[in-house]
Amino acid sequence: MKAYFIFFLTISTVFSPVSDPYQVSTTLSKDQVWMKLTQFFAYNGISIKTVDKNSGLIQSDKIGFGSYCNLEGNEDSTAWALCNRIPEINTPYFHYPQVMNGELMVLVQEIGGKTQINIHFFNLNAYELTENGEYHFTTRSTHVLEKRIGQYLVESTDETLKIKIDPAHALFGEPKAQADLRAAKAKAKADWNDAEEKKAKMIEEDKTKASSLLLILAIVCGAIFGILNKDEQ
Repeated sequence: MKAYFIFFLTISTVFSPVSDPYQVSTTLSKDQVWMKLTQFFAYNGISIKTVDKNSGLIQSDKIGFGSYCNLEGNEDSTAWALCNRIPEINTPYFHYPQVMNGELMVLVQEIGGKTQINIHFFNLNAYELTENGEYHFTTRSTHVLEKRIGQYLVESTDETLKIKIDPAHALFGEPKAQADLRAAKAKAKADWNDAEEKKAKMIEEDKTKASSLLLILAIVCGAIFGILNKDEQ
């Protein structure tokens, strides 16, 4: 058991130094918590990489969280993870990851007459593929997912927690709010370009009209000058 506990802490440090495991304890027995935990994994179709009931360790394969990701600085109480902001070149926008996945590890132990549960959403991976290259994001857990699982495990209820798990390598677009803002700004820019083109066309037409008027004026002045010269002769 100690070996697994050390392994758990080592994994936490190596893969996700900015996000510590979420810890909660309960008076439920270890067996009760373990049963609820395995039901949770099975009910949500989470593929298991490692499982050891004696040590109380269970770890998932990669799971996607594209539906629950956002950028740092955006208000989002539902996000499981936040990514750093990477500005796009020559635009007011930020890159947004297309692929987002991570692993879930839970350690259940009996300590001091209680059952202690350590939940870690770690090894988070987020990146975007573009024509200009691949952008990898620094990603941290918000503990939203861990808290939901922890609350479920310590509650005396038979109802299994249901969460939305995305495919580990599914491609996601940017959030609707950012996409809408980008579309609105693109339309505003297009409208401005159209207005500038119309303005330039009007200026060019005015120049053509002015040139035509000057030409007519020159012809009239020439004719008048010719008539005056003829009268003087």
